[in-house]
Amino acid sequence: MRAVIFANGVMPSIRKAAELVKPDDFIISADGGMRFILAFGINPDLLVGDLDSILPDQLDQAVAGGTEVLQFPADKDETDLELAVSEVQKRGYNECLVVGGLGGRMDQTLANIYMIAAFSTPGFTIYMDDGCERLDVIQHELLVQGNINDTISLIPLFKKVEGITTKGLKYQLMDETLFLDKTRGISNVLIAGSAKIKIRSGKLLCVHRRGDC
Repeated sequence: MRAVIFANGVMPSIRKAAELVKPDDFIISADGGMRFILAFGINPDLLVGDLDSILPDQLDQAVAGGTEVLQFPADKDETDLELAVSEVQKRGYNECLVVGGLGGRMDQTLANIYMIAAFSTPGFTIYMDDGCERLDVIQHELLVQGNINDTISLIPLFKKVEGITTKGLKYQLMDETLFLDKTRGISNVLIAGSAKIKIRSGKLLCVHRRGDC
């Protein structure tokens, strides 16, 4: 069961983003993310937020198409995206893709990255993808699927990540440690169609930049 949330961020390619959606996905708009969904010619299953970023005609179109609306007060402690992810968990989904959560405002981008790190648990997989870049939080291991020469960066989300071992990357790590204040894990390269990354402790952010973007 997968939910796909569209946030109101930057979308490098509408076409590539549209290719991420599967027919049986549960589609959610986090407020202004509606503009991307409507560009695909579909209505979301659910709209979440304070509705300050969605145009009246977009809201009317969504409601007319049967979209469920959960409106929150403008004065709230959570972003619209965090509210949407919380709703995904409440409804029992075990996988969540966030589209449009990167780019634009740096504060929003950083908050989104640390938010998915906080939500990531062994029973709940959440990741961000815009068609050009995919961000995964590694807690044990990850299989990265891509193309030769794609860029892979590994960034500790907290002070350090220990026991990192990689296979399929140009610069391999063998039971090593990466630190938050060091840049050693940036700009590695896929040398095969896939790579495996394992860690022993911590949370490691994997940023996969596709070579055709």
